[in-house]
Amino acid sequence: MLATVILLGCAVAQSLAADVERCDIVVAGGSTASLAAAITAAETDPGLEVCFTEITDWPGGQMTSGGVPAIDFGELNSMPENQPRSFREAMTFLGGPEFNPGACWVSKTCYLPNRLVEGFIMPRLAATKNLRVFLRTVVVDTERSAATGAISALTAVQRTPVDPSLEWTARLSEELPDWYSPANSTAFSKHTIRFEAPVFIEATELADVLVTGNFSWTQGAETPRENSTSSSDGRCGQAWTLTFYMELLAAPPAEPHVVPPGSAEGSPWPSWEPSGPKSWAFRTWNYRRSHCAGNRSLDAVNVGDVSQQNLGNDLETAYVPLPSSAVAAQRPWAGGLNLTAVRMLEDRAYGYFHYVRATAPEASMVPRLVLNRTVSGTRHGLSKFLYLRDTRRGFGLPPSPPPRSAGWPPPAPARPSEGFRVMYFDLSQVNASAPGRPSVRPADAVGLQTYNDDCHSLAASVCSLPPYMAEHVTRPFWLPARMLLQRGAPNLLLAGKTAAQTFHANGAVRLHPGEWTMGVAAGAAAVLFVRRGLTDTARLLDADAAGLRALLNSSAVGQPLLWTGGKSFPPQTGYQCAPFAGGTGVCAGTDAAHRNASRPLCPDASCRGLCGAMAADEWLANADFWSAPDAAGDIRATAATVLKKSFAQSAVLPPDELRGAAAGQPCRLASPEPLHGYWLCTIA
Repeated sequence: MLATVILLGCAVAQSLAADVERCDIVVAGGSTASLAAAITAAETDPGLEVCFTEITDWPGGQMTSGGVPAIDFGELNSMPENQPRSFREAMTFLGGPEFNPGACWVSKTCYLPNRLVEGFIMPRLAATKNLRVFLRTVVVDTERSAATGAISALTAVQRTPVDPSLEWTARLSEELPDWYSPANSTAFSKHTIRFEAPVFIEATELADVLVTGNFSWTQGAETPRENSTSSSDGRCGQAWTLTFYMELLAAPPAEPHVVPPGSAEGSPWPSWEPSGPKSWAFRTWNYRRSHCAGNRSLDAVNVGDVSQQNLGNDLETAYVPLPSSAVAAQRPWAGGLNLTAVRMLEDRAYGYFHYVRATAPEASMVPRLVLNRTVSGTRHGLSKFLYLRDTRRGFGLPPSPPPRSAGWPPPAPARPSEGFRVMYFDLSQVNASAPGRPSVRPADAVGLQTYNDDCHSLAASVCSLPPYMAEHVTRPFWLPARMLLQRGAPNLLLAGKTAAQTFHANGAVRLHPGEWTMGVAAGAAAVLFVRRGLTDTARLLDADAAGLRALLNSSAVGQPLLWTGGKSFPPQTGYQCAPFAGGTGVCAGTDAAHRNASRPLCPDASCRGLCGAMAADEWLANADFWSAPDAAGDIRATAATVLKKSFAQSAVLPPDELRGAAAGQPCRLASPEPLHGYWLCTIA
């Protein structure tokens, strides 16, 4: 469902008496991208006045208030040379590119979010004198010109806690409507602000500007094809999470540690094994441990450790955004969320705390495991805001045909008439003669990102994602300027999860480095827009495109536009006999990490007759993404994933050595024991 009608503003906002803030650039924020956009815009040109709204009191989105202080890098963008300078400086504050304060394993850098906020973000913002930061502020209305569609003003509500000692006591499900209401309440006094500027950046988490401005937008997975222009009723997207932090104390707390009971909300809790890669310590405690207080082993649990929890508490039984039609109709605007689903998120989080606590490997740990409310910054113990993996997304301008030579790149899928969106094709296309190399660079590239599509599906009882979502392997790719522009909005830039992209593409773009990179690009584009007196962002794709790239790549911004580091993953080095179930086994591809030095390395998948070639229906399944075998000898994909003919990373494999597998897909075991963490299984 697409909201496409242009209005001049919501009636509720017209009735508000508002103070006026005149700025050169307005960043409507709440996301990781918004923080990067505000820093970039203000620091790039100290002569410009930049206004930055933030929905909580912790700028940074998923890096801070969203409760995911765990940087998910691909391979190449973990290198400082491939990071925006401001992001690199944040990583340096945390200890540098090779330091992992939490000694976690699923992410490359885990840290305490309160430390990043207090030690890096707030001092950085305070030191930027031309940056005006409006904390606890939400956009409730967008006014537009009937003639051009340009934004003339945003109306926002800023709240101040009546009793600061009680702030962050109420649950988000109870308090969120109060955040958006202009009326004073028992918890907050309110202040209404009208922001005026030549250019605006939509980098909110809930698409407040897109929705209240009645722009074209969509939510959920496009169906039946990725290039479809609608997403059914917008009820099928990713599972959201409310994260929290657990600490192991040396002794039980002196005061009773009261935590609401919560519940599983319809999804079973994960199960742990006594030791190994599926143990309690490895799978939950050290998965995203934020602070390691001693032994950095992934099997160790130390007194003083702080562990961030978001592995087992996804809400799979409800999609948190309201259906698209209800979102478009919600006036006064209040964020467009199903508050019952938000309450379910909270209950599942509390329930998961009790489950993790009760299943600790040692009984003595149970009374010493507590919620750490200092790290979350809340009195209720959960993170300040939701960890949302998707949201409403805009539509950009029509694309220009890409140059073609010698049959490369391959033909792109048809683009929707509503305007450009980055599609999964743009992130995965690669020259077959150079596997593992970055994807094809668009002419309007403004940043770098690399990560596979990371989709957390909802339960089948809620919805099923379309079949094309089974493919999730991308290449190192570029972010184009077109995804930052919004159709029908000549003075609006997008950044973060609201950018012009499909649901499938968002799964790879949405990670921390991608959001930050988009924010840097949008912030620099806004500066150029004001400096040159532009009235239409389309100029950033033609007459001023070279100027934008030059500004981004200058010392003033420090945004890399070319990949450094060669291949994104270690290459497949050849083929070896893999000894599944004893004997000589089957011939499988390998890389240096999985090579057995005692066995011959062969140049092709026949292994020169040393063992049987892998049959057409035989595949390797990474055990981390497949269930334990059932009684019939089947394993099932726990998320959309791929099957392979090799132990090497899927990103470097040719198409004939990969096969997509949808969540729930069965595969019949061909060997009773895994090898190198992979099952050998057969599938028709």
